[in-house]
Amino acid sequence: MKTNWIENTSSVIPRNYHVIFWLSYFTFNVIRWGSYFDNYWYSLKSNLVEFPLHILIVYFHIYVLIPKFVLKKKYKQYVFFIIISLAVLYLVRTGLNYLLVTKEIWPEAESSQQAFTFNHILAVTIGELYVIALANCLEVRIRLDLRNGTR
Repeated sequence: MKTNWIENTSSVIPRNYHVIFWLSYFTFNVIRWGSYFDNYWYSLKSNLVEFPLHILIVYFHIYVLIPKFVLKKKYKQYVFFIIISLAVLYLVRTGLNYLLVTKEIWPEAESSQQAFTFNHILAVTIGELYVIALANCLEVRIRLDLRNGTR
């Protein structure tokens, strides 16, 4: 029996899996960046600002872009919308960090950095793609396990 297991996620994957993933990832991120730059307060503040944005883009990707474009083999539209969503996320994230966290837009960089430079855009974009890919891999793995009855 062939089913479209990607579209009706909320009834397939238990909510607690999502909560555990985001709490674990948040904690890991705060500790990782806090210890790396020896500034846990900055790490906590910036992660509190950025995590709602991570969550939005991940679920937008999983619940909208994949079913609407990837599963229908509309790859050009998918690439277009992922680029647009990353650009919007970059603008919102940079603005919120500037307003709520620090006027020094990228204090963890080795040298003074400005927003909207190639390196800053690249670093933020790669970070978001990392979160999307990680969540996507877990989503697919759990769905396959649930579909095959191994969870």
